[in-house]
Amino acid sequence: MGINPLKATEAIRDNYLNYLTTIFPIQDPEFNRQFQEELREPAKFVKGPYLEATPCFRSGCTLKERGVVS
Repeated sequence: MGINPLKATEAIRDNYLNYLTTIFPIQDPEFNRQFQEELREPAKFVKGPYLEATPCFRSGCTLKERGVVS
């Protein structure tokens, strides 16, 4: 099973925001509230995930069919 990019991005963002709010605790309640609001604003720090849809490769002969491997 592969990685879900949406859930992975959400987890990374949440962990990063938690880090920012705990590394230097703000003592002033009003300033802390404003800081928390800014951090929680959508797309303030994390803008993504960016997903890319790539077309499938064109299929062809196998290495065995080409005689490269036996």
